[in-house]
Amino acid sequence: MKLSEYKEKIIAKYGRKMWEQIEKSYVYKLYTATEEEQLKEVQENGLAIQYIDNPSEEMKLYAIKKNGVAIKYIKNPTEEMKLEAIKQNKNVIECIDNPSEEIQLIAVKGDPLAILEINNPTDKVIQEAIKEFDIDDTCNLKYMLRFIENDLKEDKKEETNDTI
Repeated sequence: MKLSEYKEKIIAKYGRKMWEQIEKSYVYKLYTATEEEQLKEVQENGLAIQYIDNPSEEMKLYAIKKNGVAIKYIKNPTEEMKLEAIKQNKNVIECIDNPSEEIQLIAVKGDPLAILEINNPTDKVIQEAIKEFDIDDTCNLKYMLRFIENDLKEDKKEETNDTI
């Protein structure tokens, strides 16, 4: 929908005053800003990327470098973007669809509990998480043991399905 059509619908449904409030908002100003102004904002606040329509690859990378969580607002991020995001913030593994084994390994090397956020981690990733895990941290031990238990249950299910 074009912005002019959106404006007409807002005014018709909610009145001109609502549209004036929208025009004063940060989101609207960023959305209607020039690409140069948008890039400057993204360099200061990586999460601003979520309010930009069709950001450039350069803009996406700046956003991620500023704040790794910005990757969740980027459609089809490149492997480079995923690597940059995970290096910047290990917890963003949960925001990355189908992370490569390399990205999974980086995440668990920085934070072994990141394994809990990875769907179908490889055996290599699981072994790395266990290796990195601090066994003296009893609070985290509970989560790691729960993960291992669930993983073993999945193995048993697969074995049962293989024999059928």
